[in-house]
Amino acid sequence: MSQRAQDRRWQTKFGSFVAEFGAERLAESLEVRPPAVYQWVKGETAPTPARAFAILRIASESGFEISLDDIYQRFRRPIR
Repeated sequence: MSQRAQDRRWQTKFGSFVAEFGAERLAESLEVRPPAVYQWVKGETAPTPARAFAILRIASESGFEISLDDIYQRFRRPIR
């Protein structure tokens, strides 16, 4: 089993979409470098809102159902 397959981040809805669609292909579609996509999945950085909406469109056109919550889940903080 590959390291990526063992990593829970790739088992999220967003990670599963990126793994299936292809990080390099998504990066090309969004006009970013592939490391940016990997950083989004890892939760190190987040896509801009414009790119997040583009991800939703690309996912939908490819038969995937994800939400902004799926994309930004690693950045949500509980309300106190």
